Amino acid sequence: MDRRALIGMLAIAIGLLALIQNLNIFAVTQGLVLGLLFVAVGIFCVAFYYIKSKNQAVLLIGLLGLFWGVGLLLNEFDILRADYKTIYFLFGSGLSFLAIYIHDNRKWWAVVPGGVLFVLATIQVFDMLFYLREGVYTFLFLFGIGLTFLYLYLVRDEKKQLQWAIFPAAVVILFSLFVLYADSSSNSLEVFMGLALIAIGLISIFRSRSKLNGSSSAPNHIQSAPTVPESQDNP
Repeated sequence: MDRRALIGMLAIAIGLLALIQNLNIFAVTQGLVLGLLFVAVGIFCVAFYYIKSKNQAVLLIGLLGLFWGVGLLLNEFDILRADYKTIYFLFGSGLSFLAIYIHDNRKWWAVVPGGVLFVLATIQVFDMLFYLREGVYTFLFLFGIGLTFLYLYLVRDEKKQLQWAIFPAAVVILFSLFVLYADSSSNSLEVFMGLALIAIGLISIFRSRSKLNGSSSAPNHIQSAPTVPESQDNP
């Protein structure tokens, strides 16, 4: 499918909308037009990426357009409940960024916005189910961001120099634990023990990961000693 075919399909879609509006088949609202426009742009960008361009920005725009367009259409036809609108758009946007990383794991930068959007969507789900307090909401947000950077640290290799990710991961996770401790209404000793166990677990993960990397990258300096021929005495 070339560019002219896509433009022709878009023109046909606009013409059909104009006919539907004039014949009063159903109301063509602004949300419907925007939804169809986003879907058309998304299809065009994804097709253009696979046919001609290999620019990751084109693929990202296409995926975001598809998710947003489908969401607008679902909202227009009252299929998407009001409680789930924010969750849908956050998850859809996060999936768009993570799809870039899954498609090419060298694009590690996409994990950061994708992870943050996924964390926000997950918190929205928890808040809808359990009515989170403000302190718990802040803890989950910070802890999720810390886990995002921790993931980057764990997937580092020779091509992806991501050792720096351990520093924001440690700082944000420890600060999230402090927020949870300050907001907790439980017994102080129990809260402290829980935070200590989490910190010990994180430290164990870091140490085991660093040992594995060190053992795999360490050169083998042990060489077999050269054999010395035995001297024979002449009679």
